[in-house]
Amino acid sequence: MLGEHAQQYELPDERQNKPFDIPHRKSATVPFELPSLTLNRWSVGLFNSIYYWIGARRPRHSLIDYENYFYPLDTLHGWNKIYGRRGFAQFQCAIPLGQSTSGLRQILETVSQSSSGAFLAVLKRFGPSAGYFSFPIEGYTLSLDFPVTPKNLTFLDQLDNIAIRHGGKFYLAKDSRIPFSTYHQSHDNHQGYIRFLAKHDQGKIFVSEQSKRLGL
Repeated sequence: MLGEHAQQYELPDERQNKPFDIPHRKSATVPFELPSLTLNRWSVGLFNSIYYWIGARRPRHSLIDYENYFYPLDTLHGWNKIYGRRGFAQFQCAIPLGQSTSGLRQILETVSQSSSGAFLAVLKRFGPSAGYFSFPIEGYTLSLDFPVTPKNLTFLDQLDNIAIRHGGKFYLAKDSRIPFSTYHQSHDNHQGYIRFLAKHDQGKIFVSEQSKRLGL
């Protein structure tokens, strides 16, 4: 599903004067944590096939509000319970534009050939970033959700290495697992960040388990 912001003149007549009004959305709730075996390569494959089949039969072009487009899971309360008690780990990298085709293809082919099915995938295009320590770079970012299992955590190391070989970096706001060496290979602004902390956080007020793991 590829989206682009609509201009006001492209809206139906009844929406012209209230372009930001959001219709009420029905919601559902996952009542309990599902067994860990619920998500596997077969169930994920079946879900993806059904989702693709439904999408292929929808109109090629349609207008939807921004909440439905950007936050589809907000109508399913407790959706994280689908992953069971162990939860999930999200792999998210950003790969520079010049290497994104090769890097993303290799990541997706590696996932496809493995037994580690990703239940959710999101691909976005980034423009140039002016932020000193921001995550976005001009290129593409890919997010993949995996149930937490020892096998999947080892598999994510493979995806890390592919991203690094293609100049990629990782979204630290969602990180709970990358090791010190992976971070330092992928974030070339590390020393600049250390100098920033030395100047503005001399008392080491802002400390977390992640900052200890990554040497920040």
